[in-house]
Amino acid sequence: MRAADRTLFEDMKILRELAQEAGKLAQSFMQGDNQAETWHKTGGSPVTEADMAVNQLCADRLTQFRP
Repeated sequence: MRAADRTLFEDMKILRELAQEAGKLAQSFMQGDNQAETWHKTGGSPVTEADMAVNQLCADRLTQFRP
C-alpha cells in the first residue's frame, strides 16, 4: 500500500470515528426534556449550543490528528 493510500485510509477512520462521537454529543443535548439553547446568527439562521459543542469537538480532534 502506498503512503498516500495509508494516509487516506487513516483519515477516513479518524473522520468516521469523529462523526460518531459528534453525533452522540449532539444527541446528548436533546435527551429527555432537555432543549439546547438557541441563538440566531446574522441573517436569522439558528445555531444551538449543541452546534457549538460539535464544532468545538471537531476542531479539537482534527487539529489533534492533523495539526
